[in-house]
Formats: sequence, C-alpha cells, structure tokens
Amino acid sequence: MVTSFLLSQTLAAFAFALGIAAFQFKTRQTVLFYWCGSALVNACHFLILGLPEPATLAALTGIRFLTAAFTTSRKVMSVFFVLVVIGFWMTFQQPLSLLALVATLLGTYGSFRPSDREVRVFLMGCALIWMVHNFLVWSPVAAMMEASFFMSNVLGFVRFYSSGRFEKFRIQERKE
Repeated sequence: MVTSFLLSQTLAAFAFALGIAAFQFKTRQTVLFYWCGSALVNACHFLILGLPEPATLAALTGIRFLTAAFTTSRKVMSVFFVLVVIGFWMTFQQPLSLLALVATLLGTYGSFRPSDREVRVFLMGCALIWMVHNFLVWSPVAAMMEASFFMSNVLGFVRFYSSGRFEKFRIQERKE
C-alpha cells in the first residue's frame, strides 16, 4: 500500500524533473512553461503532506508562471502579489510558512522580469528559500529538488552567459 508520504515524495520527484529540465532551455517562455508544470505538481505534493499554505502558494505560482510566459506587465504582477498575500493569509497555520511566502513573492517579482537573465537570478533566490522551507517541514525530496533547481539554474546561467565557453553543452530548442 502506498502511503501518503510516499505519494507526496513521488509527486515531488516528478516536479523535480520538470524543474531541472526548465533551466536547460534559454527562452524565457520555455523556462516559465516548464516551471508552471513543476509548480502545479508541487502544489499537489504539499496538499498530500497536509500543508495548505505552501500548496496554495505553489498553485498560485504555477498560474503565475503560465501568465508570466505571455506578459511582463507590472499590473498583472501586482495582481499576483495581492493574490499570493490573500491566499497565504487565508491558509496561514504556522510561522514557518512565512518562508514560503517570501520565496513566492520573490519568485513573483522575478517571473515578470523581461529578460531570462533576470528571471534566472530571482529564481535562484527563490529556490534557496524554498529549499530551507522544505528541509524544515521535512520533505527531503522537495528540499533536494530546490537545491538541484538552484544548481541547474546556475549551470544554465553559466552555459548561456559565459561567452561561448560552454557552447557544445547547449540544448537546441525547436522554433515552431
């Protein structure tokens, strides 16, 4: 019989795979699409763990990534700031979840940045904060996932912005 903890960690592992893949693409929109999927699966993981605050924030994050893939509007970003704070306030149960709130607000700001470079930098900070949160709520797969997201993001950043030294490792995206 599959326990809820095992199921939650399996979902976290799937979110992990989507997130790792995201940072190996260069275009802002592709990165955000993959992150949308990762965040929505991660929301399910937190729900199964009985953690409504990070589940709500992760679900809003998925919707935010999808929206940000199509716009960098400050007005839309402001709407997400308000939604995040309201969602957090409505589900607040423990002070530890304030880490999830800070990470989500940082990620919201970063998601609506116009360049993929800026998106990457803000999501690095976001990943570090989520990693600490996930470690403290004892979700080992999710903590490893965020640490790996951080490292994958750094690797992608170096590959794309290091003056061509890593050109042979670049993944080619199809233009449709």
